[in-house]
Amino acid sequence: MIPLEDFPSHINSLTKEDWNKLFALIPKIEQTKSFGKVVIDKKSKSRVQQFPYVEFNSLGREFLALIDELKLIVVFDWMSWKEGKQMLDDKNYEGLDAVALCKLITTIVRADRFSEGYLLSAFEDGDMLTILKELKKQVQNDKEIIF
Repeated sequence: MIPLEDFPSHINSLTKEDWNKLFALIPKIEQTKSFGKVVIDKKSKSRVQQFPYVEFNSLGREFLALIDELKLIVVFDWMSWKEGKQMLDDKNYEGLDAVALCKLITTIVRADRFSEGYLLSAFEDGDMLTILKELKKQVQNDKEIIF
């Protein structure tokens, strides 16, 4: 994870090939109807009931591995980021810069740790696809990301 103050230089250091690994997921996401499932009421051999949890399909796991590999999770106070919450509520990501879009990805992924299923819903309602498409547009249009 990269601190916010170092993040613009980090994403500027990513190569076209690095970004293309992530952007190659866009057509796969567009063609996918289900990204995983919520597993409920699964009992272990000791008859202990488990809490519901999300089981991602291979595409969901690939996405998580790539954002980890590319270090696209930003260290910042995402829980207090009111503008980001408003952006997610409004579903308006057009024109946001690459840093803000990565902050939104961070917010979704981190929020999923507290509310399991949040990331799954971001895929299924199209938010993650829209964010990735906008990120691709911004990365391809910007010579250098400026903070």
